[in-house]
Amino acid sequence: MTIKDFSNQLQIPDRGTQEYEKRRVEELARYRIVDSEPEEDFDRLVALTSRVFGAPLACVSLVSDERIWFKSKLGFDATEVPRHGAFCNATVNSGGSFVILDATQDPKFAQNPLVTGDLSVRFYAGAPLISPAGLPIGTLCILDHRPRGSFSDSELQSLRDLTNMIMDRVELRYAKIAKRDIEQRFYRVAVSLGEGVVCADTEGMVTFWNPGAEACFGYTANEIIGRPFDELLMTGANVGGACSLTNLSRQRLQEPGGYLVELEGCRKTGENFTLEACYSGWPDGDDFHYTVIMRDISVRKREEEKIHFLAKHDPLTGLANRIHLRERLRQATMRAKRDRTQMAVLLIDLDNFKEINDTLGHACGDKILFDVAKRLKECAPADSLVARLSGDEFAIVLDNLKDPGEAREVSNRITTKLAKSPFISCDKQFYIDGSISVAIFPSDGDSVDELLANADLALYRAKEMARGNHVFYCPEIRNSLERRRNLETELRRAVAEKEFELFYQPQVRLSDCAVVGAEALIRWNHPQRGLLAPAQFLKVLNGGVLADEVGQWVLEEACKQARSWHDAGYPLRMGVNLSPSQFRNSDLAVMVDQTLDKTRLSPDMLELEVTENILLGHDDRTAQILGRIRDIGVSIAFDDFGTGYASLSHLKRFPLDRLKIDRSFIRGIAVDPEDATIVKAIISLGKLLGLSVIAEGIEKSDQISVLQEQGCNEVQGYYYGRPMPSELFEEFISTSGHCLVPEVHDQRTVA
Repeated sequence: MTIKDFSNQLQIPDRGTQEYEKRRVEELARYRIVDSEPEEDFDRLVALTSRVFGAPLACVSLVSDERIWFKSKLGFDATEVPRHGAFCNATVNSGGSFVILDATQDPKFAQNPLVTGDLSVRFYAGAPLISPAGLPIGTLCILDHRPRGSFSDSELQSLRDLTNMIMDRVELRYAKIAKRDIEQRFYRVAVSLGEGVVCADTEGMVTFWNPGAEACFGYTANEIIGRPFDELLMTGANVGGACSLTNLSRQRLQEPGGYLVELEGCRKTGENFTLEACYSGWPDGDDFHYTVIMRDISVRKREEEKIHFLAKHDPLTGLANRIHLRERLRQATMRAKRDRTQMAVLLIDLDNFKEINDTLGHACGDKILFDVAKRLKECAPADSLVARLSGDEFAIVLDNLKDPGEAREVSNRITTKLAKSPFISCDKQFYIDGSISVAIFPSDGDSVDELLANADLALYRAKEMARGNHVFYCPEIRNSLERRRNLETELRRAVAEKEFELFYQPQVRLSDCAVVGAEALIRWNHPQRGLLAPAQFLKVLNGGVLADEVGQWVLEEACKQARSWHDAGYPLRMGVNLSPSQFRNSDLAVMVDQTLDKTRLSPDMLELEVTENILLGHDDRTAQILGRIRDIGVSIAFDDFGTGYASLSHLKRFPLDRLKIDRSFIRGIAVDPEDATIVKAIISLGKLLGLSVIAEGIEKSDQISVLQEQGCNEVQGYYYGRPMPSELFEEFISTSGHCLVPEVHDQRTVA
């Protein structure tokens, strides 16, 4: 940059002013590039940009006063568009990089013709082409028909690096145009250029040598002028070949833009380096003059190689990334089809890795991921591809399988290798298992997408099982998923059509056999399958988006019923089960309070039941929510107590009023001394902590006798009554006089 250019840059008007826009348009006009013919170097860089970012559309745009003209484009046919409302206009006006993850969600661009028209553009990312004067003359941008969830800082930097390369081409193009001016002006400009400029005569002897050439090669003008130009080229392939001045087509050298080539130069020190050279020439009578504009692109080539590497590899582990994996899978499936062989893809997901990241931070997690990658490479055959797909998910492509047993052997090696020794990070030891899925080509999918989709399904199944499992895909996995999806659809209909109903099971005080409470239990009146118990749909319901809505309905319906029984003279405590999803809502306590107000139910008549998986999943936050519910006056029962590994710690951490002994211990209490001992210990523990104890699953009179001897407070089970609709429950307690006689309990149970 000249002193004058630098001075002008310091005097750039404020962005957005008329003077700024005038200067910007003048700067663009200076390059004489708008409405120029297509050029291979620009097309090549646009194609590179498309490949690097996996974008189907890419372009170099130049923003004039009223229109945007595309110097090079990929994926669409338009040569220009109006400037107003265009994506690239927003990039130029912003002065920096500009990203729209989903244009249909952006009010400024949702109605843009590129979004609403045939191209259906959803994603856009652009970086400005900044001239040496500091003015944006256009953009390099990528577009996609699909929205993207993010565009990282590293991706933005890569886009800016490519933009610099484009601007380098613009500047080099400008330099080549300037060369065609009168000789005096050419020499003045050539001396000031950063690129190396060399002129030679008809015999290929150097006649002009600028400071840029001296910087490239290390020779002064006095040392090189009068010597053959070919001495500057690396000894061997270049000399006497296509890059030798006297061997070049003179007609080609006189074409606009000259002849652009990459070649190997040789410095004065003997070091070889990569040059980008633009050869041109012009006749002068019987003589012919040559000009070569050269740039040392060694650093840029290394950066390009780095960009190419990062485009296909994970920067943390050095493994292939998802893009590289899909390319390898395409090649492997084509080869397997041709050779009639098999290949496999393995997906590996680390179990409980997220907990390490969340508790110790990403630095510790990254160290473990790096070591996991190392172990996976040790387990994989030499000709396989190991990839990292996302945070803690990896993949391996196995070619030329003789039989699926080879994939099982690799899976076993991985499982053993991961579990063999702990991972060391942040001065701590971690034992990490991996869930593994296997899909075989062509039996499990005859395309890359289908193969990966089925491997994902198998991985989902593997993660549902015990840690460290591997699962081969089979059609039943997809069928199971289809059944789950159908059930989810039916559940949506059930909510809309109000197909759910609450049944109630009596809770009995052992001291006088009085009915003191009821547990509300959901049922589904399915239009085709009849009355469904919770076990047939609750897992899917609690794992979906309807869980909160149904949970709130259950609470409100149960509270209404409790109030109705209270008004009829039956003041019973109502037990309602909470789902894990309800604890994701920090306003659960508020919702409970509002429901009590709406139904006019006293808080002491409501008891909310929680299971250990709820307490494990949310910890301190759950304790706060339960504390707020207790402050309202609602009691808390710990359901299925005794089945979890951390139950005792929960008794200390969480505000509880009642323990519900799980039916698995009650079943054998009268015949199994170990069950009897466990139940006795739970009852004693409850008394020591001031907690009431209720036993579930009572079916026989001898179970009652043992529980009475051990001092259990309350019971519930088929022995006293099955879950029943509200009208039958009310009839049940009214005919029993609110007090049950065990000898006649069978007449009052309802299936």
